[in-house]
Amino acid sequence: MFPPFDQEEARKICLFIAKELDKGEAKLSIPEKESLERRGNGLMLGVLTGLLEEENVPDCQNLSAGEKKLSPVISPEKAREISDGNFSSEISSPVNHKKCIIVTVSGISRRLIFSDRFFESIKKEDFFKDALFYYAPPLVPQKEINQALAENDREIHLLTDKINLLKEKRRLPSGKYSDISQEEKNLIQKRLSLTSESLNKVYSLYNFKSMQGKSFSLMQIIKGSFSGIRKSSEKSDKAGKPLADAGANTDAGKPLLPRKKQQTTKPAFFLQDKENPKELQKAAILQIRLPPTGTGDCAAPKLLEKAIELNLKILSMAEIYYGKENKNRFPLQVYPPCDERCALILPSILGLEILYRDSDIVVINKESGLLSVPGRGPDKQDSVSSRLKRLYPGCIEQPAVHRLDMETSGIMVLALTKEAHRELNRQFESRETQKEYEALLDGRTPEERLKDGLEEKNNGSHPSDNSDSSACKEDFSIPQSGTLELYFRVDIDNRPHQIWDQEYGKKAVTEFHVLSKEIYTNPQGKKIPAVRIHFIPHTGRTHQLRLASADIHGLNHPIIGDTLYGHCQEGERLLLHAKKLSFTHPVSGQRMTFESKVPF
Repeated sequence: MFPPFDQEEARKICLFIAKELDKGEAKLSIPEKESLERRGNGLMLGVLTGLLEEENVPDCQNLSAGEKKLSPVISPEKAREISDGNFSSEISSPVNHKKCIIVTVSGISRRLIFSDRFFESIKKEDFFKDALFYYAPPLVPQKEINQALAENDREIHLLTDKINLLKEKRRLPSGKYSDISQEEKNLIQKRLSLTSESLNKVYSLYNFKSMQGKSFSLMQIIKGSFSGIRKSSEKSDKAGKPLADAGANTDAGKPLLPRKKQQTTKPAFFLQDKENPKELQKAAILQIRLPPTGTGDCAAPKLLEKAIELNLKILSMAEIYYGKENKNRFPLQVYPPCDERCALILPSILGLEILYRDSDIVVINKESGLLSVPGRGPDKQDSVSSRLKRLYPGCIEQPAVHRLDMETSGIMVLALTKEAHRELNRQFESRETQKEYEALLDGRTPEERLKDGLEEKNNGSHPSDNSDSSACKEDFSIPQSGTLELYFRVDIDNRPHQIWDQEYGKKAVTEFHVLSKEIYTNPQGKKIPAVRIHFIPHTGRTHQLRLASADIHGLNHPIIGDTLYGHCQEGERLLLHAKKLSFTHPVSGQRMTFESKVPF
């Protein structure tokens, strides 16, 4: 995933600590029980820097050396590792201190131990001057994880030994293996069931806090990430024009790897074996959909958890690899938070999924249900803009240069500076940007929807509209592709609804292409026909795509989950996603294109 914060200052501190480790002024604790295959493995060394509100600076006079509170302050002479790893140390007098440095390592078994000489040496470094130094411990102590794993651990090892024995018996003189036996299949699936049960127990121990002050569990993230609506959609007819190439793509907007892999991988023998008990089948599926072991134990979640605990304004965050070179890592190189684990957790902690960030702009993947900008009233202040300003304290007051409806998900670009805001605004107004969307439309006719008990809403047409729309009303099939030119204005008696008005309405131009016809299963289990559409808006009118879909002058098929122009069942969302955005960087002049995987 893309690094959410500037890395340079934190990188320098990481390299300094790595040098101190090499000199022996800092050490890594050695686990009591370490497997042979993990012995000598490297780890990620992480650092986060931030500013602490002055009123939150801890008073070292009121804390003893070993006291374990939110931020216990320990003098350099008494600096030591506290048993749970939760300690901090003053580098000089804490009076008027605001700069904080948080350090940690990945995993749960090893911790950093600092000597008195370490704290003496850091006084000479400019980036440690007048700073408070903290260590971020594991989110869950190793003892609790071991207890969660203990119940099934012995049986899992016994099953593994039996599986390995059976596999060895299948070895042929050529070195290849004969077909797997039913007995071995059953043992493997039983092990999957027990492993899944153990991992569920471990993951239930992990809880996080977001930058917005909300608490959530790892299990909530897992359920939300692996319960996509698209899994219930059965494609029956592939069609449509290929997506146009809007420019050079970037790595920033690629789909997150863990979600893609976890949803698709299933062992071949499991799919072929129809005689397995249902509970083992369910367990095997659950095992496959769970994220990798160690999720939550990377450096980034630990650093952010401590930063949120201290209410820091984050300045920099970076991780370097410390250890011997391997096929994936080079010593002392900076690496972003990992796709396999961190990309699953960090968007929920940060409140935003960051696709790209530099000193001028931020590109995010907005979730459905979040406002783009604050609304009226205290209950509508949470938005993309307010969350962005919380993440980046130097951000301008109004960073948004365009908006997505609250119910729409997808890509947005925001400005961090006035100059970037001015230039991006100009690009959107002059239509130099390119936006592409994907939507899933209700494939039923109005009569079929009425038969299903769904009363037709105002679909955008004004009651006094006398235009001839008989052709639209009689033909409910959607053309393979085309361009819609519609005219809408706000309904002053029913805001924010838009209504058809050919005389006074603003022209909205929308290009569309049918991608496929599908069977959609709603949250209540009802299956209905649906049409997947690729939209390219050439204007930027309010509710343009929702009206292009629902209105009788348009496609006459509302987007599924549309609360304004269609119907939204309980547990449903608007199935409209801004999947692609192209614009010119406001400072560098580089053309940039970002893509986001459609979540339904």
